[in-house]
Amino acid sequence: MLAVGTPRQQVLAAFGQPNATQGEGPTREDVYAFYPDGSKFLDPSVGAGTIAAAVFTAGVSLAVRQAKIMIKEKQITLYHLHYDSQDLIKSVKVVPPELGGTPAPTTTPSQY
Repeated sequence: MLAVGTPRQQVLAAFGQPNATQGEGPTREDVYAFYPDGSKFLDPSVGAGTIAAAVFTAGVSLAVRQAKIMIKEKQITLYHLHYDSQDLIKSVKVVPPELGGTPAPTTTPSQY
C-alpha cells in the first residue's frame, strides 16, 4: 500500500489520517508511525506536532529530543510519504526506530 504511485486517498482509506502532515499538493508530506507488530501508533499524549517535529525539523528543542527518545523506546518505525501534484506517492522514506525519527540522508523510492 505504501508504494510509489499509490493515491493518497487509498492510503487514507487503509491507514486513516497520518500521524503528521505538512504542505499541500506537490509539497505534501505525510508521516505514518507503526509499532513493530504493524499496528498504527496512536498515543493521545504524543500529538502530531511532536511526531512532525521529530521528522520535519532538525531542531534540538526539548520536544524534538523527547520525541526521538520516545520513537526509539517504543520501537516505532516511521513512513515518510512524499506526494506529487496528483496526490500520488512520489517517494517513501522508511525511518527505523534507531534513527529516532530522523530520515536517513539518502533514500530511494520504496516498494512498501
